[in-house]
Amino acid sequence: MIVPPLLRRPLLCFLSSALLIGCDPVPEQLTLVEPEVRLLGERGQAIRLESMAHDAQGRRLAEPRLSWSSSAPEVATVENGVVTARSTGRATIHVSGGKARASLSFVVSIPGKLVLQAGNGSFIEVGRPERLTATVLDERGKRIRHGTPEWSSSDEHIARIEAGKVVGVAPGTAVLTATLGDLRQELSVLVMPALSQVSIDPGTSTLKRGQELQLQTKVRDSRGKPVEGVPVHWFTSNASVVRISRSGKATAVGPGRALISISAGRKVGTAEITVP
Repeated sequence: MIVPPLLRRPLLCFLSSALLIGCDPVPEQLTLVEPEVRLLGERGQAIRLESMAHDAQGRRLAEPRLSWSSSAPEVATVENGVVTARSTGRATIHVSGGKARASLSFVVSIPGKLVLQAGNGSFIEVGRPERLTATVLDERGKRIRHGTPEWSSSDEHIARIEAGKVVGVAPGTAVLTATLGDLRQELSVLVMPALSQVSIDPGTSTLKRGQELQLQTKVRDSRGKPVEGVPVHWFTSNASVVRISRSGKATAVGPGRALISISAGRKVGTAEITVP
C-alpha cells in the first residue's frame, strides 16, 4: 500500500508512540535534572541542562516543544538548555512546555580582583619565611573562594617563593606577582636585614601639658649594627595623657603617665612619658 506524503508524518508518530512520543508534543509534566555544578566561576562557562518531559499518561516525550528563559540574562543566558555564565550574580533558568514548567537557580561568581599580602607587617626580614595571602574578590567586591594563584618573584636574589611563602634573601625590594586565571596582581615587598633590637630615645621623659617631643627610634640588626629606613608603627597606652603621631611626635595632653610603644616587624620597643 502506498501512503500519501501528507499522511506519512502522522503515521510515523503513531507507530513510535509505543516507546516514546515524538513529533514535538506538548508535555504535561516537566523535570530538570540537577546538574553537578550550579556555581559558575568563569565568564563563558557553559552547562547543558537535561530536561525530562512526560505526557498525561506518564510516558516520556522524545522531542517536546520547550521554551527556555533566564530571569537575569546579564548574569546567565540559556539557549536550547545550555546555560552560559556572563557576569557575577544569580539567575533562575526557566523551562516551559504548554502548562508544564520547571526551573533551577544558578550562582555566577566571577573573580574580579586579587588582594595580596606578605606576612602581617610592612616588610619582611632576611631569612624569615612569611605566608603569602591572596584574597579573591568577585566583580562586585565580595570575597569568594576560587582556587590558589601561582606566585612569582621579580628578583629571587632579594625574595623567593617557597611553598606558599616568601623568604627574604637580601635587603632590597622585589615585586611578587600572583596569577589566577585571567587575573594578575603585583605586590611590592620590602626586605630588611634580620632585626635584633628596637628601642625609643629617650626611654623616659617628663612633659608639660601642651609640650611636644620628637621621639627617635633605634633599630639594630643581628650583628648589633644600626639599620636605617625600617618602617615602624607608633602607639600610646593613654591618648588622654599623651598623643603620638605617625612620625613619633609626642604631645602632652593631660596629667598622668603613658607608655609609648613602637613596633618594627616582630620587634617592639617602649618608652614612658609623664605629664605632671
